[in-house]
Amino acid sequence: MPSIDPSNHFFRDYLVNALITALAVVKVWHTCEALPDAGLPLFIIKMAVCAVAGNLGFLPVYHRREEFRYFAELALGICRSAANKIKRTILS
Repeated sequence: MPSIDPSNHFFRDYLVNALITALAVVKVWHTCEALPDAGLPLFIIKMAVCAVAGNLGFLPVYHRREEFRYFAELALGICRSAANKIKRTILS
């Protein structure tokens, strides 16, 4: 029975991650190409759309990984902290 080389698993994951990233780049590129590019407000909107579209492309693939859960909890903690600060500021 042949032994499993751990480097095969690493390179397979690396290739899958590269393909997913390439697909996300193509999706974001086409999305941003469809938006008009005149003026600073539209540039800011385009940046926001690109950031959201790119991350939504990774969400279905990586949502079960430990790293994703860590950063999701971190982001939720930051949002809760900011909401509590705003609430305290409004109520005082």
